[in-house]
Amino acid sequence: NVLLSYFVRYDRLTELINKEFYKSNYNEINLYIDMYSMVKSIYKFDPSQFIDRYSLASGVINACAHYREFFWTRYKVTCKIWIVFSRMEESIKEARAFYPGYSNVFTSENNMAMDQIIYDNVQILDLLCKYIPDVQFIRSEFEPGLVFGRIASSQYGINVPNIIVSKDLWNL
Repeated sequence: NVLLSYFVRYDRLTELINKEFYKSNYNEINLYIDMYSMVKSIYKFDPSQFIDRYSLASGVINACAHYREFFWTRYKVTCKIWIVFSRMEESIKEARAFYPGYSNVFTSENNMAMDQIIYDNVQILDLLCKYIPDVQFIRSEFEPGLVFGRIASSQYGINVPNIIVSKDLWNL
């Protein structure tokens, strides 16, 4: 249920998308899903609270289907989707040069059982996304927003609207 809170409801999506995108004549968008934002909300959980060991991967793939269905049924727009997960090891190392106390959920907490669940789900996503058309899984060591920016400024994102789904204020 916590992961479902990361799915933007269709009525809210319609309101947001209509303000910026409606009648734009684009037939394709890039959609970025911030998996770190999703994971940090469940990091303190005990893995026994999950229905299935791979619930996280299932939730992320269902999010892809949720957004893809929304854009196709309402706007006849296809989505290229990038799922980005990072523990932000490199970003933290760089940030600590300026602020020694900089951290994130993975450095400030210690939940080895969840670390294993996350690792297993990342492995599954890495494997499965190769077989889902126009869905890519990216494992990074940098802030997800940096990855989104790099893709958006590449050949994939220059002439296409780019939309980020995240609850992380840094990405805003």
